[in-house]
Amino acid sequence: MPVVAAWKDTDEQHAGLEPQEVTSLPVTLRRSARVAGHVLQLYSWVVGRSASCRWIDARGRALGNQGLLRAFESGGEAGPVIVVYWTRDTMAVATLPYAAPVFRHVVERVRMVLDDTIGGRASAVYFHNLGGQCRLLALPGSHDRLRQLAQIMRERMSCAFAVDGGGPYQHVGTGVIGLAAALGAHIVPVVIRATPAIVTAPRSRVRIPVPFCRIVGVVGDGLAFGHQSDRRLAAEQLRIALIGLDGVARAASHDG
Repeated sequence: MPVVAAWKDTDEQHAGLEPQEVTSLPVTLRRSARVAGHVLQLYSWVVGRSASCRWIDARGRALGNQGLLRAFESGGEAGPVIVVYWTRDTMAVATLPYAAPVFRHVVERVRMVLDDTIGGRASAVYFHNLGGQCRLLALPGSHDRLRQLAQIMRERMSCAFAVDGGGPYQHVGTGVIGLAAALGAHIVPVVIRATPAIVTAPRSRVRIPVPFCRIVGVVGDGLAFGHQSDRRLAAEQLRIALIGLDGVARAASHDG
């Protein structure tokens, strides 16, 4: 069984946040999110431990543990990395620390950036229990969100998030390009496909892996964009890269 850490009565300690960074989700929902975080950890342990998992690059070549870690450090000494994936892959991402233990090293090095929702807080509890770092952001449109993003830029730490979180889904906005340019970061696109999986949420098409599933992780080449890059063209380039990786994952999982 996974070790589930006992929690104190403050959400900040669970998400690894300072008190001033916590936004205004009602207290009852915060407590529900903490419980959901531990349920998510149990689910991920059950599915991840029973799953088979393999990693490949954009050309379908196998990645060993060292190759996987190098792929997530595409920025090297040049700067941090931003790991992006589709919202539909979030549940598969959650299983990775148990399906591929080497992925725990990634969790320890890359900060998960999550919206301050019940789902975001549940994920923060889970990843914090694994020794990872998380940053909860106020919802789009809030002035707090801009301040929090500015703090991420100042810290220049590698981060990971669903690039289409909140919708429109399967779409890449220009914000991630601006963040990468400000951080001097490479963007590493990733697709995680689990089969079989239960498809939920008609809009986002989130896939929930089932026990004994097959997981294929595809890591794309790092993409670098400067301050002078056309952000719309860059966002489209990233979207096309993710779609291409999805095709590689489908072929590798024989789930076309």
